[in-house]
This record gives sequence, structure tokens and C-alpha cells, in this order.
Amino acid sequence: MPQLTLVIALALVAAYLFALAAHLQRRGSQQVMADAQASVQESAGARQLLQGLPADRTWQWGVLANFGAFAFQAAALAVGTVATVQPLIATQLLFVLVLASMQRHRWPTVRDSLSAVAVCSGIALLLSTESRMGLAGHPDRPRIIGTLICVVAVIAIYWLSPVVSRRAGWPACCSAPAPACSRR
Repeated sequence: MPQLTLVIALALVAAYLFALAAHLQRRGSQQVMADAQASVQESAGARQLLQGLPADRTWQWGVLANFGAFAFQAAALAVGTVATVQPLIATQLLFVLVLASMQRHRWPTVRDSLSAVAVCSGIALLLSTESRMGLAGHPDRPRIIGTLICVVAVIAIYWLSPVVSRRAGWPACCSAPAPACSRR
């Protein structure tokens, strides 16, 4: 088995196990809270959740899957590069989509399916150009600083927009993300 094929196989197994772990741990916490008398927002509910999780079998299987995922990811990183392994770990989103669809007994929505195609396309593009990436050399510090400034500015605009819209008298949905503004 060529080295790249081994790296891809190990990373995909790790991604699946990460997705399975998240799915099982979420189901376990839902089962624990279904039996609780209080909600998680209350201190009694949080206490019941923290006491009930270690005893829940579904949650325990999720923790075990998490350990397995870490082991497979470490094995993939021992054989391959971070530039190859980490994008493949992102495929856990695709596995979560499948697991959630199976649990709900429904097909994924068109938007979810298109998102899955976009993730797969991005990973395929990244892996097909890996040999052309310049992983050696020095970082372009001005470009990194410029990118950080842009990211901070976008975050600041996002967080400040509700404050500005309230002062201007706009409806609350004008500054909220799109799902909050959708009409039902």
C-alpha cells in the first residue's frame, strides 16, 4: 500500500471515529437530560448532567471512539504530513451528516448535500495540489498581519451590528444572521 493511500485511510478512519464520538456523546447527554428533572441552564440540571454522563453507556462508547480517533490521527500523522492529514479530518462533518440523517430517518437537505459536495471538492483540490505547496521558506508576515486585521474587523462588525441597529431603530432581525430573519 503506497504511503499516501495509508495516510488517507488512517485519516478517514480517524475522521469517522471523531464523528461517531460526537454523535454518541450527544445522544448520551440527551438521554441523561431526558431523565433529569431540571434543565442544563439550572445548576441542578448541570450537576445531574455531570453526574449522569460517566454512568451512561452511550456516552462511554463515545469517549472510547474519541480515544480511537486520536490514535488513528496520531498514526496518520506519524506516516504523513499535517498538510495531508488535517484536511481529511474535516471530513468528519460529512460523517456527522450521514449519522444524523440515519438517526432522523430522513435524507439530508439539499443545502446540506451541496455543502458536503463543497467540502469534498475543497479537500480534493487541496490534496491534488499538495506537491505544489511551498511548505518551506519563511512566512509572509505583512500578509499574515493584514489577514488578521481583516478577520478582527469582520468579527467586530458582526458583534457591533446589533448595537448599531438598535440605536438606529432598525428591527432586530436586520442585524441578526439570516436564519433569524427568515419568515415562517
